[in-house]
Amino acid sequence: MAGRVKRRLHQRQETVVFKMKKGFTLIELLVVIVIIGILMGILLVSYQGTRVTARDGKRKADLEQIRSALQMYHSDCGEYPSSVTPGNSLIAQAPCTSGGTYMSQIPNDPLPTQYTYVYSRDAVSVHLYSLYAYLESESAGLATNPDCDMFDDQTHKCNYVVIQP
Repeated sequence: MAGRVKRRLHQRQETVVFKMKKGFTLIELLVVIVIIGILMGILLVSYQGTRVTARDGKRKADLEQIRSALQMYHSDCGEYPSSVTPGNSLIAQAPCTSGGTYMSQIPNDPLPTQYTYVYSRDAVSVHLYSLYAYLESESAGLATNPDCDMFDDQTHKCNYVVIQP
């Protein structure tokens, strides 16, 4: 009978210990919070890289659209426009008589920097116009273009150039 009493007493102690361990300890909660914070930091860095790549892709696509519109303008008017301003439309200018609209709105850069259009009437020049943009991605594989050296302010930074084909 003494053995039964000891066994029941031991069972009651285990039950009491089990009932006391229902929740999480502060240490366990802190470990989980730290792990979640580390994972969120990793995801945020990855997300930022994806956004940079997407903006660079948009810049390249925008410059190709502008180049295409400039080529259509040239084929209709025989020359390139003297100025192209992002946000405005590309419409035939005098002396061109076609009167067409080649782009309803010239795209803006996704960030506050600007696309830059430089027109040259120099007959000796290899190209008559250049479009400049700044790519954010270091993995773009582009060194700073020597044509970009004329821009040294923050709004006209450049490391990517599209020229007349």
